[in-house]
Amino acid sequence: IEGEDGKLYARLSGSGGFAAQKGRITLVAENSYTGNTTVEKGSGIVVANDKSLGRTKGLKNSGTVYLADYKVTVAGGTENSGTIDIGMGTFTTESYAGKADSVLKIEARVTKDKEEAGKFVVTGVATGTSSVDLSFTDDSVGRAVTGIDVAQLGAGSTLKLRLAEEIQIGDYNYLLMKTDDGTRYYLVGSSKDGAATMTRSP
Repeated sequence: IEGEDGKLYARLSGSGGFAAQKGRITLVAENSYTGNTTVEKGSGIVVANDKSLGRTKGLKNSGTVYLADYKVTVAGGTENSGTIDIGMGTFTTESYAGKADSVLKIEARVTKDKEEAGKFVVTGVATGTSSVDLSFTDDSVGRAVTGIDVAQLGAGSTLKLRLAEEIQIGDYNYLLMKTDDGTRYYLVGSSKDGAATMTRSP
């Protein structure tokens, strides 16, 4: 399907797949299709609810997938050479392969009394390398945090995640760290005068 910021209202069902080939398309309906989802380079899909991707058995993304803060699940594997914009939502997939130039965009919120972030979850094995493009909500403040979970990976995963750029809010730096077994990545906030050397158990 091709579209220029168009909206697809039709409900997608059955064993067929869905392919976005040009422009950006919003999947409005609560879908139930089980085929593969393909997002080609230069195209994008926007989910409008938790079931926009139905029960797709696989996602191959070379463009951009916009979660718009929803909780989306891929029943099968995900191959990413583009951008998955998670925002404050949750993206869950059975397996994950991060290809060259792949990006996970994640938003976080740190206020005086609360800390939270979007989350990337792989229930099985995650491999490859992806860059994490982290941003903070406008109401966020700089303060120390001991760990905000942003990624949870299955046992045996070798996926390497790295921040696209250094993040600072006021007098605080935010770093992406991982547990010793490599199954969780989390954000740590520390003052510029201190070092974030803490580790976190699984």
